[in-house]
Amino acid sequence: MDPTQNVVLEASAGTGKTRVLVDRYVNLLRAGVDPRNILAMTFTRKAAAEMRERIVRALREAAERTPEDAARWRQLRDRLNEIAISTIDAFCLTLLREFPLEADVDPAFDVADETEVPRLVEESLDQALRSCRALAREREEIALLFAQLGEARLRAGLAALLERRVVASAVLRRVTTAGPRDLTLVQACRRGRERIAGALEALPGGLDAFLGDGPVHHPRYQVLASDIRRLVRPASGEDAAAPDASALKGAIDRLRAYFFTKAGTPRKRAPNEYPAGFHADRRRARATGPSRSARRRRSTTPSCRSGAT
Repeated sequence: MDPTQNVVLEASAGTGKTRVLVDRYVNLLRAGVDPRNILAMTFTRKAAAEMRERIVRALREAAERTPEDAARWRQLRDRLNEIAISTIDAFCLTLLREFPLEADVDPAFDVADETEVPRLVEESLDQALRSCRALAREREEIALLFAQLGEARLRAGLAALLERRVVASAVLRRVTTAGPRDLTLVQACRRGRERIAGALEALPGGLDAFLGDGPVHHPRYQVLASDIRRLVRPASGEDAAAPDASALKGAIDRLRAYFFTKAGTPRKRAPNEYPAGFHADRRRARATGPSRSARRRRSTTPSCRSGAT
């Protein structure tokens, strides 16, 4: 392969790309290029070490075949440290250390190791969310984001964007331009309440029958039931008003925890914090309730599962 020509090689794994790169490197040395002027990069340290080993082996084997290669080997064997195969990260670090002012970084910067990265990420997320909470008091679009997603989902989303920061800007532009441009925080809260109210009122027997089928004697469930009633059936005069964003978000979080697991799948039974003893008296309900076959069909569908729809 002519080392004076530029080459772009694309091939699948195991087809000999490394072999071609080794041959090209050796051909550059044969053409008189100093190894300090050859830049070779790969993705991992393991691949870099393997490539360097193969280059040195190729030079040593060639020295046994021709006098020219033997003379070249004698010139290079005391300078093998100059045959450097770098990872992309290491090469970029070298550039930053050599030109810190041009890169607008502190000349005394250091690279965090793998144990420090998670801590730095968490600290960055904490600081970002603190700043966003302060801005949400003045900027409605940020308050709307908190109301729609909640802080936990926002934090998870920001963490995911950090992992994909190269493409994050394009993704954010696509997402932010796809939504309704005229949606306000008040409208979003009102629509959210209306959708939840419609789903709960449409349950068999209505809202009261549904709530009465849960662990009605448990204090936490009583708070949840109160939140649901206030959300679905606001007090007189509040029908036209949107619910408070933080109150709505809290009620939605409690509803989600009751109806769904942490993995986001519908629960097949009530959460563990509601023992069976806190449920309504089922025996009395059976004595005055529907037929045995109807009761059997109803018992196979836990109340929290039907509410998840």
